[in-house]
Amino acid sequence: MRKQVALLICIFTVAVAFAAGPKAERDLKQQAALIDAERAWTDTYKTHDQKIMQQLAGDDFVFTDEQGAFLDKAAYIKSLEEVKVQGYTMTDLQALIYGNTGVVTGLWTGQYTIGGKDASGSSRFTDTFVRHDGRWYIVASHDSHAP
Repeated sequence: MRKQVALLICIFTVAVAFAAGPKAERDLKQQAALIDAERAWTDTYKTHDQKIMQQLAGDDFVFTDEQGAFLDKAAYIKSLEEVKVQGYTMTDLQALIYGNTGVVTGLWTGQYTIGGKDASGSSRFTDTFVRHDGRWYIVASHDSHAP
């Protein structure tokens, strides 16, 4: 009897591991693609490549900053004209996927100016993406000052 129970447990464990394998691999690939989209989006802060910004941001994109300012896509892209990023790092990145919705959180630390004034520092961010036609589009972004 014990041998039969042990055999059933082994068969069940192998079946669960086998069934989860391809999904887990797909999830890792989607998380990597989501992080790549986040990095491409964040790189536009430095490059000011409006074409890439337009391609990566969903039509209904919204941004909220640490003071509570709320900007739509056009206003956000325009606001970046005054931002000059000399360098930055992103740490504590975490990508979570819920169907066709992805959320990336992390810590952004950079050296930059806004309107010629130093604004260097760190921000915690939460960026929400939606996957459409196999691509991730950012639809909402929120930053909070990090000490």
